[in-house]
Amino acid sequence: MVFGEYDVATLTVIAVAFLLGGFSKGGVGFGLPLIAMPIMANVISIPLAIGLMLIPILASNTWQAFSSGHHVALFRRFWTLILALAITTGLAAQILTRVDQSAISIFTGVLVALFVLSQAFSLRISVTEKTEARMKPVIGILSGFLGGISGIFGPPLLSFLVALKMPKEEFMCAAGLIYLTGTFPLFGTLIANGVISTADGWVSLAACAPLSIGVLLGAWMRSRVSQTVFQRVVLLMLFIVALNLIRRGFI
Repeated sequence: MVFGEYDVATLTVIAVAFLLGGFSKGGVGFGLPLIAMPIMANVISIPLAIGLMLIPILASNTWQAFSSGHHVALFRRFWTLILALAITTGLAAQILTRVDQSAISIFTGVLVALFVLSQAFSLRISVTEKTEARMKPVIGILSGFLGGISGIFGPPLLSFLVALKMPKEEFMCAAGLIYLTGTFPLFGTLIANGVISTADGWVSLAACAPLSIGVLLGAWMRSRVSQTVFQRVVLLMLFIVALNLIRRGFI
């Protein structure tokens, strides 16, 4: 059987994780790794949870990076950040496959909780044209380390891009392009270390179905519920997941 390594309960949790991750992405524009990975980590290892996001993340970030036509100009603008992120991700991913999973669980839970709190209290960094160039490699290194060790690049990178006050289309393109860059060294390391099997690849491909449904539902809900209420519900769910990951890390 293609999914023979997974029982029904585990496959159900994985499907729900991608459904909710897609729901958030369709509703507020982010949240696939932030939501799907911590939920899956309750039933499978964190490296494997990250590995199952391979095809959905490649597909969604490729579309996001190249659909608007801004990718060439944005690559020129952010190449130092992209280079720093790619190198650091590859190095940090080596830690992911070797460190005790309890420590990774606690680290990931704390990271997600801090992101939720920063969003809840609207904490923002300030970036001027003079400081942007100096901050790009720093943000790339920080995001690459966090992404490589937990699969979550978002918190520092999103805060930085928001602070630049980019037009919406450029913001979405830049985020997709940078995330896509970090994806290759991360998943390449997991594949090289034997974390992802053939069965995992089929599950990753199948995960595109609940993800797509979630995106459509999120977009539909976005037009019927205020953005503020929707974001609060997503953040509350993320915070609960983060606390559970921290709890599991201490057991």
